Amino acid sequence: MADEIKEIIKDILNDRDIFFYHPGAKLFEKDEMNELKIQYKTNQEKFKSIIENKIEIIEEEIKDKNKKLRNIHDNWQKKQTKHFIRNKVKCQKLARSLIDKSLDSPFLLERILNYLDDFGILSYYLTYNMLDDVRRVMEETNLQMTEQYVLYKIGKERNSKKKKSLRSLLEYIERLYALNLSLDERAFIIGKLISFSELPKVMVNE
Repeated sequence: MADEIKEIIKDILNDRDIFFYHPGAKLFEKDEMNELKIQYKTNQEKFKSIIENKIEIIEEEIKDKNKKLRNIHDNWQKKQTKHFIRNKVKCQKLARSLIDKSLDSPFLLERILNYLDDFGILSYYLTYNMLDDVRRVMEETNLQMTEQYVLYKIGKERNSKKKKSLRSLLEYIERLYALNLSLDERAFIIGKLISFSELPKVMVNE
């Protein structure tokens, strides 16, 4: 049962129709993350070296973008470039935090490595309030009523990405109800998703 719950949580966190990265906000791609997972278990020095190398690469990216920023006159493009730079700065802080966590909070770092296929400053198409509303409905009712609630939200939503995100979330909710869990346990899992997705932001002290 625990393994099934973990797989559902992993699937949701790695579903980029629900959680996503703004430009510049992804720290490690999937292949890089796989290498990190291997080195964390086998070679701690290599693990740190990969992260330190990434920090240096990001530093060069930031310098390059700042140079280009001086020659950008279009206000929208300038705004997007500034957002990209800010996200890269956050990724640097996040990378340094990973090294710190490997020393003082290995359990937290292992959770990140165990649950995420890639890593960075996650955002979600659904608002915090929307996810929390779903959590509260799941605490109080059965699958049929929860489905009706989410389908109602889908019908009202005008943003196509949020609609798609809600449809994806509903599939995972159905998987959760198929397990022999209490209402509180199912709702707790949705709440855990919210806290897990906020973790990188906490790590860079936002």
